Amino acid sequence: MPDCPISGLRAHSITISPFKDQPVSPYAIFTELKTGPSLYTSPEIYARKDEVYVCGEGDSAVDVPETTDDVEVVKSKCDELYVQVAKMSSNLRKGTILKRQACYL
Repeated sequence: MPDCPISGLRAHSITISPFKDQPVSPYAIFTELKTGPSLYTSPEIYARKDEVYVCGEGDSAVDVPETTDDVEVVKSKCDELYVQVAKMSSNLRKGTILKRQACYL
């Protein structure tokens, strides 16, 4: 369908191993953080068996690439997610980032 445009939002995410493999509560957390006078961000936090998955909001800064191999991961976007979650949890603040990744929605 060459005439059907395809667009998407790129969303960054990280996985974190909690500090000293301490257990985390088995919940998903949907946040809204005030980052400026009228600026907000809404990272989502999902506990998994041995790690915590954190994803951020989508951006449309880059068009959907031809293949998944061409998805650009912006390290600073992933670092922002870590800073945000580190403010909410000392267990995660002291943890280790396992993966920095991006996908298209």
